[in-house]
Amino acid sequence: MNILKATIIIALLSLSACKKSDEKATTLTTSPSTYSTQKTTEKNDKTVIETLVKNMYLWNSKRNYDNEFQPVVKGNRVIGYNAESHKLFLKELRDSGYFADEFIKNIDKIWQDQNKLITDGKVKWSKGDMGPFAGDVNVWCGCQDEPAEYTKIAIHFDELSNTNARLYWNWEGFGADWETTHYNMRCVKENGNWKIAYMQGWDYAASLGVE
Repeated sequence: MNILKATIIIALLSLSACKKSDEKATTLTTSPSTYSTQKTTEKNDKTVIETLVKNMYLWNSKRNYDNEFQPVVKGNRVIGYNAESHKLFLKELRDSGYFADEFIKNIDKIWQDQNKLITDGKVKWSKGDMGPFAGDVNVWCGCQDEPAEYTKIAIHFDELSNTNARLYWNWEGFGADWETTHYNMRCVKENGNWKIAYMQGWDYAASLGVE
C-alpha cells in the first residue's frame, strides 16, 4: 500500500514538473516574437510619418498662398479676412490628405478669432504693413529662409504610440544654428492613416498672442 502511494506521488510530481517546463518554454518562445513585432511596427510607423512630413512640405512648397488668411483692405486699413478665400484654403488642406481633422479645425478657429479681433478694431492693421499675428517668420517652418530642400530635414521622435506621435525636425549638417532650431509637430492615426494634427507655427495661443 505504501509503495502504491509513493508511486502515485512520484507520478504527480513528474507531471507537475513537465507542465512547468512546458509553460516556461512557451514563455521563452513567444516573448521575443512579440517584442520583434512591436519593434517592426514602430519602425514602420516612423518611416510612414517621416514620409508624411516630408511630402507635406513638398506639397506646401509648390502651392500658392492666395487663399491663406487673405486680408480685405478698405482705404488704408485691413478690415478683416476674406471669407470665401478661407473656405477654399480649408478645402485645400482637406484635399491634400496630409492633415487630421483636428488640425483643420484649429486653423479655422485661428482664422475666426483673428478675424474678429480685426473687425472689432482690437487689432490695428494698416494697408501694406506686415500682418500683426505671425511676425516676420513663415508659420509653416518657424523660419525666414531654408538652407536646403525639406527632403533633407532630420526628424526626431519624442514619443510614439500606436495612435499618437510627438516629434520635432531640424536641419542637420548645415551649421549649429540650423541644428539647434527645432520645429515641433504632432501626428495622430485617423481612420488607420497617420495625419498631421499639430504644427508649432499654427499653435492657437501663439497665433492669437495669448500668453
